[in-house]
Amino acid sequence: MWGDGLVAYNAKTGQQIFKNTEQFGFGKVAVKDGLAYYNGGIGEKAIDATIGALVWLQSIQAANAALGNGRAYYGDTPRLDAVDAHTGHIDYALTKNRDLQYGPALANGVLYFPNPLSAYQADDGTLLWSTGANGQACANPIVANGMVYCTDGTELYAYAIDGGKYAAYHANAEPPSFATLHRR
Repeated sequence: MWGDGLVAYNAKTGQQIFKNTEQFGFGKVAVKDGLAYYNGGIGEKAIDATIGALVWLQSIQAANAALGNGRAYYGDTPRLDAVDAHTGHIDYALTKNRDLQYGPALANGVLYFPNPLSAYQADDGTLLWSTGANGQACANPIVANGMVYCTDGTELYAYAIDGGKYAAYHANAEPPSFATLHRR
């Protein structure tokens, strides 16, 4: 809950499980493997999702986390942070040339970060591809059906995850053929 800290409820009964009254910042809460990750206003926090006790605090300010591979991945301004999900240790950080402002997407061991849309190997941060400095600025990437989708606030863009060099579709264009979207 905004301003009151973080409150957890039993999904079946609606009974309050815990209330963590420490400062709550912005963004969504992500839960995985018994930990809840969120922006605590003073940095990113992980708490025990069953009792609300603080597990770690990392002094990065970021949007939503992508969780997987034992890490929480954050888009900080202007960094990408790969944080050990259980200890809070920053495993690696990469500098980007633009503000990220939005969280990443993670699918099949690949991280997708906006501004410009770029794909990184999640285990070590190796750049796989990018739409480039002149690429369309986009927010909140989502991965589905072999495509990564994002929006610039006006149009929806879809890029093939196997290279991302060309927009396969955007809202003001003719829809692509099925063969174009599923090319190998």
